[in-house]
Amino acid sequence: MPGTTPAILDVLAKECVRATFFMIGKRAEAQPQLATLVRERGHTVGSHSFTHRELNQLPADEANDDIRRGYESVEKAAYGTAVDRPRLVRFPGFKSTPALVSFVHEHHGTVVNTNISPADWRGQPANVTFERLRGLLDRQDRGILILHDSQPETVKLLPMLIAELKARRMKVVHLVAE
Repeated sequence: MPGTTPAILDVLAKECVRATFFMIGKRAEAQPQLATLVRERGHTVGSHSFTHRELNQLPADEANDDIRRGYESVEKAAYGTAVDRPRLVRFPGFKSTPALVSFVHEHHGTVVNTNISPADWRGQPANVTFERLRGLLDRQDRGILILHDSQPETVKLLPMLIAELKARRMKVVHLVAE
């Protein structure tokens, strides 16, 4: 998102942190310079479908097409071309089916889920989301944490989160498709 992604990238650069960005294909098509910027700054680029619909509710051929169009659009925006390469895919709402997971695997994909979500997508003030996140981190000291770069409050949340992770001596790593 043009209003928030550059600010997220600036925070990550200031903190020397790399992340994995799961992009929605139609948004990557609309803002290819942002997708390229994410990649050029050393972050991993993955797909989050083309439309962000709940794919498990669609007919199989339509859902497969949404997955394929998603990674092709994201890769073309970020890399300038869509070639057959290892890729990371995150299903919208984490909703999939065994057949959709098989489709991703057949196309050199790895499905990524999360186990720590502070629900920043709600758009609540950063301090509210941060307190929810601290509670989650009190119960779980490792895992895949999800944030949404489309949320203005996440721009404010991110420095708080990184400081908290450092205080807890936790390490941030980004996922890489191989």
